[in-house]
Parts: sequence; structure tokens; C-alpha cells
Amino acid sequence: MKRLFTIILLFSSLFSGCEKSTDPQQENTGPQQKSSNSGIYPTTYMKLDSALIIQKRSDYLMKNQYLHSSLNTFGFCDWNGDPLMRGTPPYKGDVSESEARTIISEFVLKNSSETGISNPEYLDFLKPVKETGYAGSILWYFNTQNQKVDNIEILNSSILFVLQNKYVSTCLHNWYPEVYIPNIYNYDQAKAKSVLIGQQITYGSWSGTGTSKTITENDLSKCSFDLKIMPIDFSDKVELRVCWRISAPNLFYIFYVDVMTGEILSKSTTIFN
Repeated sequence: MKRLFTIILLFSSLFSGCEKSTDPQQENTGPQQKSSNSGIYPTTYMKLDSALIIQKRSDYLMKNQYLHSSLNTFGFCDWNGDPLMRGTPPYKGDVSESEARTIISEFVLKNSSETGISNPEYLDFLKPVKETGYAGSILWYFNTQNQKVDNIEILNSSILFVLQNKYVSTCLHNWYPEVYIPNIYNYDQAKAKSVLIGQQITYGSWSGTGTSKTITENDLSKCSFDLKIMPIDFSDKVELRVCWRISAPNLFYIFYVDVMTGEILSKSTTIFN
């Protein structure tokens, strides 16, 4: 059991700790989630009242007998402290990949509010991994591609499903059931790029010293742009910001600029000296 949880933590860290872009050859050609018509930007998810989340966690475990994971303070699938020790599902023979996908779809239908997935047909998976666990248990590890809304990727939104003997035993992370994408952006590509001019950037080094540079218009001459949705975590909420991902190869930097506010949400170098 300890080895299983170590593997789960490894899979979880690999896919939640970094930005993951969708491989064009793996893009989902099936149904895809559409933007909410709420008109409220940014889409915001608030932490739940403590009494409510306690009740939701209890209800969630009641309907998922062998689940070792729980819900976070937003009511979405995640760890809640240490993994829950709820026993091993009975062995019921081998599990094919097709059967495993069906089991996941059934789990999503039963736990739509907790996974944030309204339709299992939206799911698009990376290549799954199968292994034999303790006492011959059959284990499957499925990571989803990042969520897409109106074909715009939500960063760091991959979900990990772990199956053990025909039961979902772990579900980590979530999609977002409602996401509003404005029809008109206050900052187009040119205006978003202009926000960067005059900004200071830093290049670090292993020695601990670094160099700074002020961005000029010429530095941004070869920029490329992609639309992304970035979840921004606060102490009591998560905001979903639509942003331009601006790759500046002359600077070896990537920037994320909010399409409505012009705020630089994140920036990072692509090199480390």
C-alpha cells in the first residue's frame, strides 16, 4: 500500500507541478466544453464553509467505497491530509484499457460536482500506465489532458485517476464546471505586448548572482501569442484568468498577460545559467 501511494504522489507531481501544453496530435476531436454566459469576469470559485465541506467529504466517501483520496476546501477531488486507509478492492480479474475508461466515465457521472466534469465525453487522456500491484492487484493510472473551454487550455488542470481492481481508488485535481470567456478583450496582442515594454526581468544563475534587463520594443520583435486560462490561487478563492501567453525568444522569457486587465500574471525565463 505504501508503494502504491508513493507512485500516486509521483504521477500527481509530474502532471500538476508544471505547465503542460496539449500535443497537437492528441487534441480532442470530440465534444468540448463551452464558455459560460455569466458575463462575470474573472470566474471565481470560493472556499466552502467548513461545515459544508465536512458534509460533502462524508457524502463523497459514502458513495465511493474504496476511495483513498478526498475533497479539498473548494469541494473538488484532492487529498485531505494523509491518504485514507479504506482497504483494497476485491480482485475481479484483469481489467482492459477499454474497461478502465468505462469505469472512469461512470465515476465521473456519479461525481460530477466533485470532479468538475459535466460530461465524460470531454475527457481526453494521455497514454495510461498499467501495472500489477500487491497480491496481484491490477492498477491503472490515467492522466487527462488539460481542460479546454472554447478550445482554450486551462493550465495545470490535468486530473489523475487511479484504478485498482475495477474501482477508482484515487482521484486528484479537478476541472472547472463553469468558465466565462469574454467575447471582446480589452488587451489585444499588440496592447498586451506594449505592457511588457519597460518591465524589468532577471536572469538567475547557479552561483546565486543574477543580471537584470529592461525590456525594449526590439526585444519583443519575434513574440508569439497563445490564449490560455490561468487559475490564480488566493487564500480563500481561485480566479480563472484568460491571458495571452507571450513567448519572447529574444529574451528567453515567457509572460502571461490578462486579456481584460493587462496585468502580468506570471513571467519566467526559459534558461538558467
